[in-house]
Amino acid sequence: MAAETVPTPLVGRVEELAALADLLGVEGGGANAHGAVVLGGDAGAGKSRLVAELSTRVAGKGWRVLAGHCLDFGDSSPPYL
Repeated sequence: MAAETVPTPLVGRVEELAALADLLGVEGGGANAHGAVVLGGDAGAGKSRLVAELSTRVAGKGWRVLAGHCLDFGDSSPPYL
C-alpha cells in the first residue's frame, strides 16, 4: 500500500495564480478568457510550481493541460518543444 502524499502548499504566488486563472477563464469562462497562456521567466522563479498548481486545480474541472519545454542546446534552444 502506497503512502499518501500531502501536497506542498503554494506560498507567495496567490496573485499570480489568480491572474493566470482569470486569463484562462477558469471560473465561469469570462469574456476575456484566452485559450492559451505562455509563461516565461528566470530559472528558479517558480514557473513550474505555478503551472503545477494551476494544472491540479483545473484538472478537477475536466480541463486538459498541455505544457511545453525547451531542450538545452547550449547557446540556442528550439522553442515550444
